[in-house]
Amino acid sequence: MRTRNCVAGTTDYARLPDERILDVDECRMGSPQGRLKTFEGPLTLLNPGQNTQMRVSYIVWHLFHIPRVYWILDHDQDYRWFLLSDPSFTHVSLFSRVSQPPAVQVRRMLDELRHWGYDTSKLERPAQFPARTEANAPRAPSR
Repeated sequence: MRTRNCVAGTTDYARLPDERILDVDECRMGSPQGRLKTFEGPLTLLNPGQNTQMRVSYIVWHLFHIPRVYWILDHDQDYRWFLLSDPSFTHVSLFSRVSQPPAVQVRRMLDELRHWGYDTSKLERPAQFPARTEANAPRAPSR
């Protein structure tokens, strides 16, 4: 899974017929208008009930599974935003249900990341995300 130069990322979750959850991550290569790149795989909650640790087994070329573990560091009460890290705390992602979150929400998220010891000056933040269209709207799972 190569994500270097992959910007304007989105994540969608879908419930599969067998009740599992599918994680669908997408980004654009080079710019918000760049070529679409998709990574997907089943998501497993590692601490059911708390739901703060998960494993996604990304499927590559329908042959290989690349497992990644993520921890939710913080979230608001309604999950309008959440902060996600790997267990080694070397990679972090900020998630928001809106593509341009209000400044007060961004400040709250950045403050929380600094509390966890992250240097927020190095975060990549695209100035613009692609608008949702029928072509890039969340889709039904491919499995």
